[in-house]
Amino acid sequence: MNDNNAKTKREFFGRLLLLVVTALVLALSVALYAASTFGWFAKTFSVEGSEMNVKAKDDFFDLAVTGDQVSPYASDAAIVRYLALSENGGFLKLPSTDNSHQAIICHMTNENPHIPDSDEMAPGAYGKLSFDIVPKGSGRTSFNISIDMLPLASVGGTPAPLDAAIADELTDLISGHILLYLDRSAAVNGGYYYSERITDGTFVFDTSEHTAVTMADGDHYTVDVYWIWPATFGQVALDGSNPKLHNHAVYGDYTNAGGDPVDGDAERAEILESIANEHGKFFKSLNPGVNFSRTAYEDYFFVELTDSYNLADQFIGERVQFLVAAINVD
Repeated sequence: MNDNNAKTKREFFGRLLLLVVTALVLALSVALYAASTFGWFAKTFSVEGSEMNVKAKDDFFDLAVTGDQVSPYASDAAIVRYLALSENGGFLKLPSTDNSHQAIICHMTNENPHIPDSDEMAPGAYGKLSFDIVPKGSGRTSFNISIDMLPLASVGGTPAPLDAAIADELTDLISGHILLYLDRSAAVNGGYYYSERITDGTFVFDTSEHTAVTMADGDHYTVDVYWIWPATFGQVALDGSNPKLHNHAVYGDYTNAGGDPVDGDAERAEILESIANEHGKFFKSLNPGVNFSRTAYEDYFFVELTDSYNLADQFIGERVQFLVAAINVD
């Protein structure tokens, strides 16, 4: 399978498996979990933790879901029931958090699903995850946000933890294949250019830099995170003029919403450096002859890297049936 087969690859994965973006889980401040289990999440400014129990001390804001953020899954859907269990976090399908309900679910939008009007996910998919922060008069404007991508297997259609022997590897590969960004361009030839990659799963959101929408329960500041599962290695590594690229490049020059220019080459250089330093997050069964210190390694070893990138996609697809994004707001 090579970079010329993006469409074939999407069809292959669609036949082989069902990878569903199930829900965006909103949670706050502290997350304790092991490779194949889930822990507790709490919506607080300050917490006290003892093993798996968390006690809230202060409460300066709520989270909310509106519009496209509202989960399309029925209350009795398997994934909703699974996440509602206390041992899996106790995440509830509610419009907002409050003192009694501190972890909620909202929708992770898939704008390019494998099957139209579905949430099925395959290489080439992209979309957005969003939630609202609703301050409660404390004057606080800065919020630390972290994102954990939590893959799940399926047993008879019911979500289940991954096999512990492969859970860490799968979680690492998902972090290299489903990329998160804080900004993207307007649609360009059926896709977007992306910038401001969330490299370690964390970022800071400052409400003073955003415009609120006033609702009945207060001012809502919407946090948007954009995600993409590139169809091929070339889509990430090559610029749009490279003849080896046969689908839309992830990076390119554009002007962001604030009127500032985005340098596509700089964005591409950043992820190529990350790939060289953490190639276990991007490739499976990598050819040992690949030398990441070689100038333009992405071009010189293009065939080997493309094959290993595709093997990683297949490894994800054969073993992961549900994907939950856990958003922790501190």
